[in-house]
Amino acid sequence: MSGFTGLRSVTLITAACLTLVLLRQGAFSPSPLADSDISPSVNMASDPVPKLDLSLRQIGTDPPTLAVKVVNNNEGPVTILTWDSPLDHAALPLGLIEITPEGASAPLELQTVQLRRITPPGPDSLVEIAAGESAESEVLLKQPTVSEDDIFAGKDTATVVMKGTWMAVWGSARKDISDDEIDRKEKSFGGSFQSNDLKIQREM
Repeated sequence: MSGFTGLRSVTLITAACLTLVLLRQGAFSPSPLADSDISPSVNMASDPVPKLDLSLRQIGTDPPTLAVKVVNNNEGPVTILTWDSPLDHAALPLGLIEITPEGASAPLELQTVQLRRITPPGPDSLVEIAAGESAESEVLLKQPTVSEDDIFAGKDTATVVMKGTWMAVWGSARKDISDDEIDRKEKSFGGSFQSNDLKIQREM
């Protein structure tokens, strides 16, 4: 009986040692499929919006004219839907620009509009910016949205800033985005944008 007990003890010790070796070698680790079983349809691209840099500068007077510049600091191209973006040609009447006369405590109340867009967006409504490159647009501060007298209110300067929300930004080139994805804004990103505070002058 003691011989049987000793044999069983040796067997248990051997099994325990074998289990420890297998654990150290990773033989009991979970299948890699448990971590990598991800649907290929899931959009794995990172959000490109934080690396889009928006800036304003004054390039003219009568009427005061702004150059709007969007720089793509991402490592790859981006495609932007220009609707309600800094590159929208209707940026001023859409209310994307705040104008504060010199010495005023609050921005002017502008005569803004709401536009009804025709969907899906056409080619002219999409702008592709390569990595490290930029796109620009011009904004004229003029009537019927705002008058020069209101902008400067008898002073020589005023402060402008552009604010809003990106409607759709894709972290890829236009050719890599299907028309359906553009129509539905699938795999796109959004978020707020804000330019530098720019002091404009009545005369340059």
